[in-house]
Amino acid sequence: MVVNAEGLVFGELDAHALEEHGDLTAEEAMIPGPTTFRPNTPVGKLAESLPDEVDPVIVTSSDGRLMGIAIWADILHAAEREGKSTGN
Repeated sequence: MVVNAEGLVFGELDAHALEEHGDLTAEEAMIPGPTTFRPNTPVGKLAESLPDEVDPVIVTSSDGRLMGIAIWADILHAAEREGKSTGN
């Protein structure tokens, strides 16, 4: 994850670019403008919104500040538990 001094998310590092060209700067190796979600997004909606096994899932505040990172498997588990608890 590439963030500035204020914690604003600028992009996500491209692992393939880093593997091929290890001497890149963070700016050169990042994919700008990654998809982000707010902390109040229900896990069921996250699971429906994302293609399979997207990692990481980036959680930001409404002004774009990084709040956390979730892992696809954890989101899927939580969505399954949520569905069971609501009877869906």
